[in-house]
Amino acid sequence: MTVATNLSLTEDLKKKDAFPVVLKLNALEMTDLHYPKKDWLRIYTDGPQVDETNAAGAGVHRRLFSQFDTVGVNKSSFDRDTEAVSLALHQLMYRLQVFEKVVILVDLKGAIQAVSSNTQPKSKKINNIKGALRHLQAFK
Repeated sequence: MTVATNLSLTEDLKKKDAFPVVLKLNALEMTDLHYPKKDWLRIYTDGPQVDETNAAGAGVHRRLFSQFDTVGVNKSSFDRDTEAVSLALHQLMYRLQVFEKVVILVDLKGAIQAVSSNTQPKSKKINNIKGALRHLQAFK
């Protein structure tokens, strides 16, 4: 399995230049173009606020599984997205026989950059994610 990162599914389309519905339609179209459903297992991440105490959560969903977990109080979007990636990779470890290609779709560019960077991470979470990615690559 090869791990690749794509920081932009929307070719030269900026948030400030388009209506949200246009951005969403463009992202869906580009996802279908780059990662066709017949070839790719798509995993969508989500990191919403859980409640009024500012507790944050991370979630992943796809046809094979759905999981949501509390990340903690006053956590950043980066914390939520990296936790969602971690949850997705953990679930994939138990389902190695049911996919050949997988894409994890993440909102936050910083989370993608941290996971795909060639530098040694300072964060234990990012280090664990990179280890899980290496494990998946070695298996496939």
